Amino acid sequence: MEAMLSPYRILDLTDERSNLTGLLLAQLGAEVIAVEPPGGNSARHLGPFVDDVVDIEKSLTHWAWNRGKKSLVGGVAEIEQLAVTADVIIDCGVFEALDLSQLRAANPSLITTSISAFGATGPKSDWCATDLTLLASGGQLGLTGDPDRSPIQVGAVPQGWLHSALEAAEATTIALFERSESGWGQHIDVSAQQAVTQCTQTMLISSAVGAAPMARAGGGIKAGEYVIRTVYPAADGFVSITFMFGEMLGPYSQRLMDWVHEEGFCDESTRDQNWVDFFTMIYSGQADPEDLYRAQDAIAKFTATKTKAELMAGNHERRLLIAPVATTKDIVESEHLEARGFFEHVPAVGHKFPGRFAKASVPLRDLGAPPKLGQDTDAVLADLQRKPVAPMLATPAPT
Repeated sequence: MEAMLSPYRILDLTDERSNLTGLLLAQLGAEVIAVEPPGGNSARHLGPFVDDVVDIEKSLTHWAWNRGKKSLVGGVAEIEQLAVTADVIIDCGVFEALDLSQLRAANPSLITTSISAFGATGPKSDWCATDLTLLASGGQLGLTGDPDRSPIQVGAVPQGWLHSALEAAEATTIALFERSESGWGQHIDVSAQQAVTQCTQTMLISSAVGAAPMARAGGGIKAGEYVIRTVYPAADGFVSITFMFGEMLGPYSQRLMDWVHEEGFCDESTRDQNWVDFFTMIYSGQADPEDLYRAQDAIAKFTATKTKAELMAGNHERRLLIAPVATTKDIVESEHLEARGFFEHVPAVGHKFPGRFAKASVPLRDLGAPPKLGQDTDAVLADLQRKPVAPMLATPAPT
């Protein structure tokens, strides 16, 4: 059975900021051709490197983002040749002299997806950006870090660009679906800032419904004047616990406090508090806000006596909302992830990689090894007769 996107050809003109887009589309079965300058995509020049030997064929950054793609060395001239054979072009500004509108004019069924920091229009369209400034301008840093100091970077890998790359992959598949009906290509403009903003869900929703603005609270969230703690110590690290209230989440909190009481870390009055209606009771004056902080302190003392594995065992047995704060070592050695096929071994390079991003009735494609620079140049350029899946149309799409 053919993979979902197996009929399509995609030209990937991106660097490490947006390589993820092509990786996801390759997993869905598309033929993804990475067009690289003579010295190679900049991802190849970024570490870490296998065995700490600097080599463009052994960059783990390149390995992470470019498996499953073909590699063609070329520039604007080669891109223009290939554009009439392609269904999609993904661009993030690497080839500055490229005119995407001209490519769409030559191939009206072509979908061009452009990824930039702030989008193609607007007052910041020509601004440069780092991941930190993207996270700040998108609002994410407003929820990150401790309240008494500056916010901090989110993660070790640039998150803002990854979110925009993911949004670009989603938008591209939607455009391909639309094209299957209309035959027309279109241009997609993806803003990394906007992609980051969409990750701040609670902040956006609180404003929309007139609730108190959310603020960072260092291991929790600040809702109005109250701090809801989410990160708790374990004997060997940390866990995240959803200790919330209301009809949906309150019962989980009630069961958690039963366990905390059984272990001797809170009294009966704390255990028996009405955690389902607790927030409503606070605002109506029927409950003391200090009960929240007493409960959170009791939970912290309790979790500090248990390992992450012990807490997770209790989590499954008692139907709670606890998740481990996993280290890289935890992830790589996880029996659960191994059983779920989260990793796949690639014999050609002798290492295991994150596996398919989803399970589907039509299995996602096995990506194999990352391409060597220019390994597919001759083969791809020798066959320029390919036609896009949609019919070539005589006039540009309506605007």
